[in-house]
Amino acid sequence: MDYLRFTQKVISTIILFISSSVLSCAGDDGFIKETDSKEPKKVEDTPKTSDDKQESKVDWTIVVDPRLQASYEKYEREKRIRAQFSKDIARFATLKKKTFDMVALIHKFDLKGPHYDPTKFDELTKWMRIYEKEILIAMDNYDAAAYVFFFEEFAKLTIQRAGMINPDCKLKDCECRNYKD
Repeated sequence: MDYLRFTQKVISTIILFISSSVLSCAGDDGFIKETDSKEPKKVEDTPKTSDDKQESKVDWTIVVDPRLQASYEKYEREKRIRAQFSKDIARFATLKKKTFDMVALIHKFDLKGPHYDPTKFDELTKWMRIYEKEILIAMDNYDAAAYVFFFEEFAKLTIQRAGMINPDCKLKDCECRNYKD
C-alpha cells in the first residue's frame, strides 16, 4: 500500500515539473534557440498615427446600425407609454380590492349567488364579451379612462350575472340591500 502512494506522489511530482516547464517555454515553437537572449524582451507601444486620432473622434451614431437604433428608440418610447398608461389606470380606478377579489373568485370557481337568474345569464354574458373586446381595444390604444370604465363595468356585470347582488332583495338575511356600487 505504501508503495502505491509513493508511486502516485512521484508521478504527480514529475507531472508538476513537466507542466510548469511546458508553460514557461517562450518563443515561436516553445524551444529556446541559441539566438535568443537570456534577457526578457520589452514590448514597445506602437506609435499612434493620424488615422488613430481620427477614429477616436468618430461619433457613436455612425458606429451603431440605424435600424437597431430606431428599434431601441421605439422600445424605449413604448416603455414610457406603458408606464404612463399604468399611472393613468391607477389615477382613474375606483374599483375596491374586495370587489376585485370577489370578481376573481366568481370567474375562477364559477360561483353562483342566491339571486342567480338563468334567463338573464346569456344577455349579461353577451355584454361581458363586448366589454372584453373594448378592454382589449383600450389596452392597444393606451386609453386608460376607457380601460378603467369598461373593466369596472365588466366587474359589475360579473357580480350581477353570478347573482351575488340584487338591490331589490327580499331575502331576510341577505346583505344585498346594503351593497352600493
